[in-house]
Amino acid sequence: MEKFKQEKGNVALIFITSIVVHFMMIFMSGYWWDDLKFSVLPFSYLRDHYILAGRIDAYYLIGLISWMPDWLFRCIVLLCFSMCATLIYFIFLFVFKNRDLSLVVSILFNVIPVNDARIMRCVFPYTISLLMFCTATLLMIIYQNNKVNKNIFVRLLSIVLFFVSFSTNSLLVFYVIPLSIIFAKILKNVKNKGLHQISETIKDLSKWSDYYLLPLLFWIIKNKWFSPVPGGQYDGYNKITLDNLIMAFVKTPYAMVKVCVDVCKNWLQVIERYPWIIFLYLLILIVCYFKTQYTNTEQLNKKEILFIVIIGIMVLAIGLFPYVVVRSSTISCNGIIGRDSLLTCLGISMLIYSALSFSNTPRWLKQSFLCCLIITSQIHFSHWYLLYLESTYEQMALQKMWLKTEEIENGSTFIYVSKNSSIINSERFYSLNALSKEVYGDSSRFFAINPSDLIYLTQAGDNTRK
Repeated sequence: MEKFKQEKGNVALIFITSIVVHFMMIFMSGYWWDDLKFSVLPFSYLRDHYILAGRIDAYYLIGLISWMPDWLFRCIVLLCFSMCATLIYFIFLFVFKNRDLSLVVSILFNVIPVNDARIMRCVFPYTISLLMFCTATLLMIIYQNNKVNKNIFVRLLSIVLFFVSFSTNSLLVFYVIPLSIIFAKILKNVKNKGLHQISETIKDLSKWSDYYLLPLLFWIIKNKWFSPVPGGQYDGYNKITLDNLIMAFVKTPYAMVKVCVDVCKNWLQVIERYPWIIFLYLLILIVCYFKTQYTNTEQLNKKEILFIVIIGIMVLAIGLFPYVVVRSSTISCNGIIGRDSLLTCLGISMLIYSALSFSNTPRWLKQSFLCCLIITSQIHFSHWYLLYLESTYEQMALQKMWLKTEEIENGSTFIYVSKNSSIINSERFYSLNALSKEVYGDSSRFFAINPSDLIYLTQAGDNTRK
């Protein structure tokens, strides 16, 4: 506990940075993508939706937050990601024992310009899963490092949190990281004791068998009781095949490069959009040159930095791999599908830190660069959050137009064509039908984006017109 109290200054800095970068989220209102369905249709639809998908846990979670006002929900999202960054700070502090590395990586974790989709309620289960995963990892490390008076409750809580977090299936793959921490600690003890202690090493490994078997246990329970309903709408959704699995090993490196390039593009687009920001960068450089407050801790040597690079690349690959398996290499950082970049921030943050540390860049220049990244990300996220708000106004304008259009009021089936589609890309046939129900109070009209959407017309009539 004393260790945590000593770090309250850095924890405060992590929270402040997160709030500065994402504060615009709190002032946004509206519903997008699946949020539109859940805000208009009855709870019975929400329940059926998640039962069909095999995600009854998400039904209760979405149901809980659906009653919250927008500002409260988004405050909770901001708090969750700030807590994740703080947990990562302590995890890195335990594992690498370097405050400089821990602080920079944890700050960048919430600064990397990806996953603006966190603003949506339907994405909240992934946020909670990530928070539980980070909490479980820290508890596991605390238990492992406590050589005396080990608290079995800490271990059990860690296992339970890991198990529940696996409901976001990509964390099953990301679980390789906590397991690697366990193995690294045991192998370090082997090195200290000598290879002749093989039996003791095997004994140490067997003590963590519950952690090794946890993914297998989850997979068995999920497939038996919580899999998508056979023949239902989500049967085969995100299905993993042997071909997809093999191709993912080939496509993941490309996806890694693409995500890193997209992150750089997001930062550069801010400068292109607001060229005056360059003068702000120069001001930061001048201030940092004359007054450097950068964390003054021991610096890593070249060998240690190379190790961080390798770990960073592996963490990024592990974070992307499960999404490449089910989405091919079409991973995006922005908009609704930007939710697939949930696990990319940690690896990218480590690579940025390594790049700054490899060169003999003066300390004040490193601090300036980080400050510039924070400011640029703040502008990036504010821009995207405002685009979500713009999409809300577009929805309102669309509803007003419908009320004034006699053909729509008296019609039943429509193909919706938009020449100026929202950049948020929140227009889905089910979103349009939710807007229609909100306007007219019934589901007697069906809107399709593509002719292929018409196959859901019968289903929509069976489920919502009663």
